[in-house]
Formats: sequence, structure tokens, C-alpha cells
Amino acid sequence: MPSVEDLGSYVSRERLTGYRDAFAAAGLDWSDVITISSGGNSREFGAAAAAYALDRSPRPTAVVATTDLLALGVLDALAARDLRPGRDVSVIGFDDIPDAAHAHMTTVRQPALERGRVAGRLLLDPPDDPTQRRIVLPTELIVRASTGPVPTGSI
Repeated sequence: MPSVEDLGSYVSRERLTGYRDAFAAAGLDWSDVITISSGGNSREFGAAAAAYALDRSPRPTAVVATTDLLALGVLDALAARDLRPGRDVSVIGFDDIPDAAHAHMTTVRQPALERGRVAGRLLLDPPDDPTQRRIVLPTELIVRASTGPVPTGSI
């Protein structure tokens, strides 16, 4: 299983670090979490990684994906196994792309337009002070039908 530090994508490392920190803040032990690297960012990669996780015993009660594309693949893998998101396994993505709303998928929304503005400003006029180059934008949890309580008898 890859560690957070082993992930090749900076964005994936940062998102997974955020998840790890949130788990710790909630009093959950990160060593109980199984991390699986999908190898890429597509619905197909998400479905393949989810198949690996869902075919384990015991089956996970939740899947937290670092992007909505990967999470949509998780929904595909659930459907292939006649499992219901939000009832049998909770699924959450990140980005709030339009397909996430159509799939009724819980996700983390970020201000995409503002992110582009900040990135452009940093490229065109980078601050001399390296500490001024890290900018954290607000996010919002968008709860939809793909998440729910842990299924009875799962833990």
C-alpha cells in the first residue's frame, strides 16, 4: 500500500494529507485506512482501484477518492457488484465537477475560477518570499446521496 509520501502527484499527496489530518482530528487511526493508488486520474482507473478494494474481505464501508473522476469510477465498480452508494458503501470525491451532481455524489467543492486566478497571478507575478507562494483556498463539503451511515454489522 502506498504511503502519502509515495504518491507521484502533488495534488493527490496534498489531498490525501488533508484527509489524513481530518481523520486524526476526528480521532480515527490512519493506520486502519487502506490507501490504493489508481495509477491515473480517470473513471476507468477509479473503477479498477475500487474493484481491488471492494473485492477484499472485509469490504470497505467507505471510499474517499482524491478526484471526482476516480470517485465516479468507484460508483461504476459498485454498480457492477449490485452495491448501492450511500447504503452499502459511501463514496466521496473532490472537485464538484458537473458529473458529480448528476451522479448524486458527495464531493468537496473548491473555487475553480479563483484557483485559476491565483495560479495565473502567481505565474505572472511570483512573490519573492517563498512563504507567500502557498495559498490555501476555501473548500465546501457538498453532501449528496453517495454517503450515509456505516452499514449495520460492518464494524
